[in-house]
Amino acid sequence: RPAIIRSTLVLPQPDTPQQRDIAMAFQQHALYPHLTVEQNMGFALKVSGVHRREIARRVGALATALGLSDVLDRRPAHISGGQQQRVAMARAIIRDPRLFLMDEPLSNLDAKLRTEARATIMSIHRRLRSTTVYVTHDQLEAMSMADRVLVMRSGVVVQRGAPMDVYRAPVDLFVGSFFGSPPMSAVLGRFESTGSGATLLRFGSHALPIPADAFLTAQGRRLDSMELVVGIRPEAIHVDPDGPLELSVDSVEQLGHEWLVRLVVDAPAIQVSEDGGTLGVAEHPFSTVAMLLRADRPPSLWEPIRADVDVTGVHLFDLADGRALAHGVVDARRSA
Repeated sequence: RPAIIRSTLVLPQPDTPQQRDIAMAFQQHALYPHLTVEQNMGFALKVSGVHRREIARRVGALATALGLSDVLDRRPAHISGGQQQRVAMARAIIRDPRLFLMDEPLSNLDAKLRTEARATIMSIHRRLRSTTVYVTHDQLEAMSMADRVLVMRSGVVVQRGAPMDVYRAPVDLFVGSFFGSPPMSAVLGRFESTGSGATLLRFGSHALPIPADAFLTAQGRRLDSMELVVGIRPEAIHVDPDGPLELSVDSVEQLGHEWLVRLVVDAPAIQVSEDGGTLGVAEHPFSTVAMLLRADRPPSLWEPIRADVDVTGVHLFDLADGRALAHGVVDARRSA
């Protein structure tokens, strides 16, 4: 009589959340209101069975680093919002996990605390060297904190790379207009060839001389016979008494040692839909382009300004789908 052998394949069971060694800092603090700051910070260690002396040592060291030493005996309701956020981060950091997940942890802080908290997070990251996935809608946080950036739209990764690579070469107008502060200006434009053989990049009545054939071909496409989106970074525009552009001042904002000057152009703005998927040409025939100006005094409203544009800071996008055609003269020549 043959033997019947039954074999059972045992598949590994997925780890439970407690076993994944992942710590998360939420946008909302999610602190235990009935526990003190010290107890909140040490809660995960207590649950893990760490000796109370070791908990006290680690809590004390981290509280000193985060400036929480003087509020350890208080409950969350009796400390400020910035302190609550630091307690929430401390509760995640104290575990020394393999992976940090941070969901806009600084969004509820004021500007000064955000700056201080950014520096604190970067300092802790350098010390722990743990991988951190950080979600933010603030491009300044992304530029200043990230080693690599993933820009997402409607749940899909649109572009990834080092922050400056994304800034210098956005794959489409959505990324270009979002990534950077102040943001890129985008207006309707086209190329024009003159009888003398010169090439002009024209938007409205304004014409910007372009080195010969610099942009005329990009990614295998002729660009001199199509309307396109001209994207200009604020730092690419500069005052030049002999510049080809004559513009007037629409508004001035002070940004510390710089002025953000918006200049009127008679070209319609290009608008990106909220989901970033479609482009639209504004109905109003006038729009503004932004310029960063370092000067002792700001220009007056409606003051005429002569300006020039560094063409290496000009980006071209397809008007149909917003995809990048060229990034500055160098990239355009490379793709020709």
